[in-house]
Amino acid sequence: NSVMELSKVSSGAEKLNPVDFDMSQLCFEVAGRYDAVCEQNGWKLQLEANKECMVRADPAMMERVLHNLLGNATHHMGADGVFVLRAIPMPNGGCRVEVEDHGPGIPPEELPHLFDRFYRVDKARARKSGGNGIGLSLVKFLVELFDGTIAVTSQLGKGTTFTLTFPLTTKS
Repeated sequence: NSVMELSKVSSGAEKLNPVDFDMSQLCFEVAGRYDAVCEQNGWKLQLEANKECMVRADPAMMERVLHNLLGNATHHMGADGVFVLRAIPMPNGGCRVEVEDHGPGIPPEELPHLFDRFYRVDKARARKSGGNGIGLSLVKFLVELFDGTIAVTSQLGKGTTFTLTFPLTTKS
């Protein structure tokens, strides 16, 4: 599915619908979809999205981004069973979104390659998901379509955080 999604979006076959919306609200809606799986597995999705965080993007595309990152976090869950979703307004406008897990982490030498198509970090993270290595490439592509950036930080044995940053929204 990720390969087809990336192909459709990059070729222009799937039309984008950029609008101004509250990323905090989207985070709240997406987090709610994890309630059942969290209850079933004894996990906790910690949501920190209490303040309005306006962005200009396609909400459906950003929902895909959040699901991809949260899905990855569930596959690399730490022993505490906690993963985190944050939407933080930036001081000069714009929004920062973070998805954090407390899992095994990713070796520093692997970090520069994470967003490459078909790249997988098999040594550091058990492949429970059966992923194809395209998901993070799709995430990066979608974030950058709307002038956003994505970064990753990780510490072995402590976990990984993906950070998305979007510029100040301009209302038309």
